[in-house]
Amino acid sequence: MGMPPFGGRSTSCGGDLVPGNPNPKRFSIARHASFREATVVEAVYPDAKNYEGRKIMVYCCDLQTILGQETLDPHFCDHGEHLAPFGRFEPTEAGWNAACALAEAIVLT
Repeated sequence: MGMPPFGGRSTSCGGDLVPGNPNPKRFSIARHASFREATVVEAVYPDAKNYEGRKIMVYCCDLQTILGQETLDPHFCDHGEHLAPFGRFEPTEAGWNAACALAEAIVLT
């Protein structure tokens, strides 16, 4: 696990948990929107300190796949051990709207 580009430590891709960062095993889904080939979720991580633990993410799968996860790591990762988001947005209404616009535009097939 390398250092993030602006210093500090990361928990991306299942690394060691750092106090204040999201615990991918402790989350709830506050809201969601389903699109043709993507789903937008606003997840709440009670252990995260920034933005009241809220993360808005776009996943290229259906809601049932997301809800079936034991962990939901909001970090980008390509090793395939867990579901990784396609995109992540600031947890505001503008961020939600941008995430939904992206999800609506995604065509994978």
